[in-house]
Amino acid sequence: NSNQGTADSPWQTLQKAADMVVAGDTVYLRGGTHYQNGAPRLIFRCSGTRSRPILFRSYPGEKAVIDGGLYTTQPQPPLPYTHHPSAATADRDFYHDTIIVAGSFLVFDSLEIANGRNYLFHVYSGSYNVVRNCLFHHSIIQDFVKVSGHNFILENCEFYNAPKGNFNCFDSVFGQGALIRNNNVHDVGSDQAFM
Repeated sequence: NSNQGTADSPWQTLQKAADMVVAGDTVYLRGGTHYQNGAPRLIFRCSGTRSRPILFRSYPGEKAVIDGGLYTTQPQPPLPYTHHPSAATADRDFYHDTIIVAGSFLVFDSLEIANGRNYLFHVYSGSYNVVRNCLFHHSIIQDFVKVSGHNFILENCEFYNAPKGNFNCFDSVFGQGALIRNNNVHDVGSDQAFM
């Protein structure tokens, strides 16, 4: 992680990239599986602007997999939940989420996000975020995508292999203006795909 964050000298972790980028930057994830060993969540506190969003995407022609490392077929107990309004506390509130977004004007494109115990992608705060062309699969006990921010776009994504029971592919709470289009949902345990 002491590298320069260039193609010839890349950072070691996506968390380092999320901590370093500024408005207008693009982060390319090289192909392969990026495991979140021990600390399953990635927290994106960075923000772009309306004219200069920050883009996180697989390197062209490659597929980057963000693996929470927590999937199991065994029944799991409920997770403790304590809500705090500050994004600074997202790391302790939602430890078992795979990705936590606490910034605005972020774009996530062409990524595979899998094997989480809680939410795979959780917009904890922030607005005008976009998820497109992504693949979500293998969540144990919660929805794939939960959004608490405003003006969220979810498009051209695929969702599969989710738990039976009280489960939604997308759940929006406290947010307004979500746009959901052209997503493919299959092999999930609930008939309530989007809420």
